[in-house]
Order: sequence, then structure tokens, then C-alpha cells
Amino acid sequence: MSISDIWPYFVGNIELWSKTLSVVAAFASAITAIFVYKFNQKQSQQKFKTDLYNMIVHLAGFINHIQVLYQYHDSDLGHMLPVIENIMNYGRDHSNILDVDQSFYYNDYFHPDIICNMGKLMESYLSWTTFQPVQSEELFSEVDMMLETQERALDVLKTIKVKYENDDKATSVIDELCNHSDNIYNQCTGLRSHLKYICNNLAYIFYSDWMRTRLEESCNRDLDWEGIRKRIVAGCFSELLSDEIGRGYYANASSFLFYQEIVENYNVPMIESSDGEQISWDEIYYYLWSFIGDPSQRL
Repeated sequence: MSISDIWPYFVGNIELWSKTLSVVAAFASAITAIFVYKFNQKQSQQKFKTDLYNMIVHLAGFINHIQVLYQYHDSDLGHMLPVIENIMNYGRDHSNILDVDQSFYYNDYFHPDIICNMGKLMESYLSWTTFQPVQSEELFSEVDMMLETQERALDVLKTIKVKYENDDKATSVIDELCNHSDNIYNQCTGLRSHLKYICNNLAYIFYSDWMRTRLEESCNRDLDWEGIRKRIVAGCFSELLSDEIGRGYYANASSFLFYQEIVENYNVPMIESSDGEQISWDEIYYYLWSFIGDPSQRL
């Protein structure tokens, strides 16, 4: 048998083998791709879980950290002065208490609602840590930003519990680390409702030459004007934390300052709010004086 006789048979087998090998190679590639896909899916799922738990731990720690910053102090006026000093500088001195560069905050596998709430949290957090109080009364704006950030962190944890309710580990960690989240949230909401007007109202009053002169003359402490303002702010903050707004002998004045927006008008004996309510300058003066005068005369 000559080569010419067997050549067609040989060539045909080579083509058959080539096609067979191609099919086998394609099948092997498909199997490999499936294994690689499943491996990557498993790795992504593991990273998702790790990022989720990291986020929970860090946010719960942040929420509890803010609670300790302002809530667990004696609300006595004398103790409030160092507290407000600390708060007014805290955002800048501790601007990394939430390290927003951590990758676990931005996992693409998080539910869209969690990603949106994280965006709101970061916006509030960056606004707070960027804000620099200049005047004493701006403490209240600072506290409002701080509490808003705390609320946003709580919103993220609440959303995690809803979207991953079947993840027992996630829900149990949240409950363990932040077991009073509803109380904290309600506390934030309540305090922020008092903070809406007080900063601008005090600024308006402090810029009244008549009020400044009267407060400086009646202050029986060794305080300059800035010291007087700071002590008044500390007194108002003390009443806020002790839930004394709208109570006691000065209930009308404190309610007016914390619940009303003053309409600018320096030429009348009465102060008027945007709601049409009025209060005398004298009543406001005696309320503010109670923080800088003889404590034994505070009614």
C-alpha cells in the first residue's frame, strides 16, 4: 500500500481528532469558567459579609461614641462649660472617628437602600466635621449637625436589619452593640426639635447693644462679654439636656427661644416671633441673667 493510498485516511483522522480535541477543550474551558465564576462568587459573598459586619461594628461604635460625648455628663451648669468646649472643637480634632476611606462602606453588593443611606450619612458627617463654630451660640448648630449624623448612622443600621432580616449574625450584632437604638433615635429627634431656632435667636439677642450693656452691668462674675455669652449658652444647653425647656419660672422665655423664630426688630419693647407671639425684652433678660447672676437668686 502506497502513501498515496493511506494519505486521505490519515488526513481524515487528523481532522476528526482536531475536532474532537476542540470540543474537549471547549468543554474544559466551560467547566473551568464555571468553577472560576463560582469561586469568584464565593469570594465576593465572603467579602460582602465581612464588609457588612465591619460596617455594623464601626457604625454602632460611632453611635455609642457620640452618646458618651454629650449624654452622660451631669447637666449642671458648672459641668456644661467644659462639655461645650469639647463639642465645639470635637469635629475637627476627631475628624477620623468615621474613616470614610474604608472600602467596606462602599461594597457594590449592598442593597441600594443601604448605599443611599450611607451616602446621606457621609454627607452629614462631612458637613459636621467641616463646620467650624465661631461664636459661642453656634454650639447649637454644631450639636444639631452631630445629632443628624448620629441619626443617619442609625438609619443605616435599621435598613440593614430590614434588608437582611434573615442574617441572624447581622441582626444579633446590631442588637448586641446598639440595643437601645430606638431610644437613641427618639432622643436625637427630640433634642433637634429644640435646636431649630435657638442659635439664631441668641445671636439676634446678643447683637442688641441694649441687652449686651444690661447683661454686662448685671453680671456679678468675673466674665468678659465672650465669657458671658459662653456661660449663657452653657446654661441653655444644660436646660436642653435636663429637659427643662418650657418648665419652671422661666418656662415662657425658654419656650420662646427654643420654639420660635424671632422677627428682627430692635425698636420695640417686645420681641416678636414669626408665629406672631410676643415676649418682653425684660423677660428674656431675666432668663439669660439667671445663668450669669447670683445662683441663689435663680427662681
